[in-house]
Formats: sequence, C-alpha cells, structure tokens
Amino acid sequence: MQTLPWPSPGSLTELKAQAAGETFVNRLLGTDCFTKSLDIINKDCSKLDSEKKSRLAMALAVCHLDQLGLPAFTCKPSMTLKQCADDIKDDRQYTTYMEFLSNVDTMCLFLQSQDFQRHTEFMINSLYSSSRHAAEQLEAVDSHLEQSLLTMKGLDKTLGSVATTQAQQLQLAEESVKSVGQLQNDSQAVHAQLSRALRNEELVLTKQNEVLSNLASLDEEEAARAQTASSRWQEAQEQASDLLVQQQQYQQVQQQLLGDLRQLSDSSAGLRTALDVVVQYEERGAAMLTHMLGSTYSVQDLLGYAMAAVGIAAMGLSKATKGARLPLMMLFALSVVAERAMMHSMHHLLEIDHTGQVGLSLPVFGIPINLKNMVRRLCLATAVAQVMWAAYKHSDLEQETIRACRKLEAQQQKQLQSQAAFHQELREAQKQQYINIMAVLRSSNLNAHPTTPTRAPPLADAGHVPQLQWQSFGAEYLDQQLLQQLHKQHESNHDAQSTPSRGRHVSHNTNAGYG
Repeated sequence: MQTLPWPSPGSLTELKAQAAGETFVNRLLGTDCFTKSLDIINKDCSKLDSEKKSRLAMALAVCHLDQLGLPAFTCKPSMTLKQCADDIKDDRQYTTYMEFLSNVDTMCLFLQSQDFQRHTEFMINSLYSSSRHAAEQLEAVDSHLEQSLLTMKGLDKTLGSVATTQAQQLQLAEESVKSVGQLQNDSQAVHAQLSRALRNEELVLTKQNEVLSNLASLDEEEAARAQTASSRWQEAQEQASDLLVQQQQYQQVQQQLLGDLRQLSDSSAGLRTALDVVVQYEERGAAMLTHMLGSTYSVQDLLGYAMAAVGIAAMGLSKATKGARLPLMMLFALSVVAERAMMHSMHHLLEIDHTGQVGLSLPVFGIPINLKNMVRRLCLATAVAQVMWAAYKHSDLEQETIRACRKLEAQQQKQLQSQAAFHQELREAQKQQYINIMAVLRSSNLNAHPTTPTRAPPLADAGHVPQLQWQSFGAEYLDQQLLQQLHKQHESNHDAQSTPSRGRHVSHNTNAGYG
C-alpha cells in the first residue's frame, strides 16, 4: 500500500507569523485578514467545503497582495465565487490565489493530523497505564501466595519436631515399665519421672492445639486472599477486553482517515501539476531577468567608477601617495574585469531581492549577497591598504634621511674634537721642543763665553732667535722627527680616511709656525 506524504506545517507557521505581525490598529481598521483566517482554520477546518476554502484562499491572496503593495482583485462576501474569479486579471494574482488554495488544504490536513495524533497518544497512554496497574496487582497476589507457602513450610517443620519428641517419650515410658519389676526400690523416682512425663505430654497437647488453631486461621486467610486474587484477575480480564474494543475502534478511525487522505491526494494531483508548470515558467523568467540585470550598469555604478578614476588621479598630486597610483589603476581594471566575469559565470546562482538588487544566494548560508558590492568593497579595502602602505614607506624614507644627517653631524663633531685634541698636542710638543732648544742654546753660550754670563730670551721672544742658531742645532730635523712621531700616534687612534686631511692640516700649520 502506497503511503501518503505527511503534511508540512510550514504554511501554517507562515500564517501564524503573518497574524502575529498584525497590530491592534489593524484590528480596528478591519485589515487583520491573517488573524481572521487563522481563527477560521483553527475552529471548523473539517467543516469547510470547496466554496469556503476558495473564499478563504481569495481573502488570504488579497491580504498578501495588499501587504506587498501590489494590485489586488476584489472579492466581497456579497459577491459570488464566479464574480470574484472573473475579477482576477493578472497572472500574479492567479498564482497567489492558487498557492493559498493549496496551502489551505495542507493546513487543514496538518491540523487534522495533529488532532488524530493527540487522540492516538491519549489512547495508547491510557492502555499502557491500565496494563501496568493490572501487572502490579498480579505481582502483589504472587507475593502473598509465596508468603503463605513459606508459613506452611514452617508449620510442617514444627509438627515434625513435636512428633519426634512424642516418639522419644513413648520409648522412655516403655523402658520404664519394663524396669518397674527390677527397680521396686526406686519406685518413687519412677513415679516422679512418670509425673514429669505426664506434664510434658500435657504441654505437648496444648502446643498441638495451638498449632491446629493457627493452621485454621491461616487456611481462612489463604481462602480470602485467593478470593480477592480471583476478583482482581476478573477485573483485569474485563479491562483487557475493553482495551481490545478501543483498539478496534482506533483501527477503524485510522482506516477512515487514510481513505480521506487518498481522496484528498487524488483531487490535488492535477492542481499540483498545474502549479509545477507555473513555477517552472516563473523560474525561467526570473533567471532571464537576473541575467539581464547583472549584465547592465546603473547610474550609481557609473558614478562609482568615475569617483574611483578621480581618486586614482588625485593620488599623484601628493608625494606620499604618488607611488600607489599605478597599483591602484591596475586594481581598478582588475575589479571591473573580475566583476563582469563573476556576474557572467555565476548567473545561475543570482537572485533578485525585494528592492530589485541582484544578489548571490549561497546554498550553504541561504543569505543573498550583493556580488557587485562585495567585489567593490574588497577592492576598496585593498586600495586603502595600498595607499596607507605607500604613505608609510614615504614617511620611512624621510626618517631615514633625517637619521643619516644626524649621524653625519655626530661624525663631524667627533672629527672636530679629534682635530682640536691633535692641535693641542702639537702646541704642547712645540712648546717642549722650544724649551729643549733654548736649554741647548744656553748651554752652548756658556761653553763659548764662560766669563760673560748671558741671559736666555723669554718665551715671548722666540721669534727673534737668529736663523743660523736654528740651523746649527738641527731644528728642522727635530721638527720633522717630532711630526712623524705625532702622525704615527694619531693614525693609531683614528681611521685611515681622516688621516691624510689631518696630515695636510698639520703640515700647513707647521709651515706657518716655522716659516
């Protein structure tokens, strides 16, 4: 047997959502058609005939078209169904009416299925609870019977012990009777033993009477328990028979509902084929419209391209962003080509939203994405990053130039300080050389004229020493030796590049001092 598909609650959920969106103002103005339609479906959906279903579908279609701001047809309660149908002049209106008509049948079928499911669950729960109660009662009866059997076994053991005791006493009595003739002297002791045996027998008899009375009471209790167990078993059988009757009624109702579902499926088969054809035509028209809208440019697109071109041209006005102009031009051309290529290759995934914009509908997320805006925003973010990088690199060049200038200034200051120290050392050496020369002159004068004391000229008159005396003592030779020693010491403390300039400067100063 072919099973029918279970009705989907999606249409009823959408109707409830539309009804929840209607406010108190809609109720005052009488435009709460979704709420009224939901009340009609919930109250007497099973009593709706074909005319009432058609009027309900027309009312929902008119309300839906009014909500979307589209032209709707007129269908008043005073008009006949044919007059309402004649007023439908647009294919969109007819498609909307047919969709709501099929949704009304689906919603009614879903509500009936929900009621049937709730009734079935209630019957199954009641059957399960009654069966469980009967099973608990049977378990209680079994436990009572087991306790009675254990009590009977204990009584049997007690009676066995009493019988063995009596047998032992009888055996003792026979032995005592046989020994009466032999033990005449001990007759008193025998009489005492006999009296004790008689007392024991009396006690045994009393115990036997008590045991018999207990057995009688136990028999009565067992009979009462057996009677209650039989009555409960009869009640359980009656409940099981009632459950069987209810199950048969449930099967009859289920078969009747299956027949109704088959009739409804047969009646809606032709309507489904017609709706499938209409939906196919709508899908083809939507695909063609999407392809046309994706291939055209609007005024906003042209303005955006113009602003991008102006911005790229403006990048060359500043030195900081001049290096980013060529990459931006290449990025702009790449964005235009990529946008066209993606719109052409993904036209089967494009959809048109309620604002008329073309968007990309991904099957994974189910959210329409504006493909053009996505590509443009990505290119804009890349362009901004490129401009910031160019400005950053330009500012780095300026900072490096400033640091190089500061480094050169520091090196020049170090060179000036080293030159000043070298000049100071040279003056000290010249002063010491002059002192040594004057000492040599003084000693030579004393040797040449021992009787005539001479006075050494002061340091301020060093320039007035005769030229012959300087040449006689080899002043020039001493100067050359001193300069060579100072040059060697200075070269060991400084680099090789600054040494020739310092040597030239020193030689110039020396020539100026001794010229």
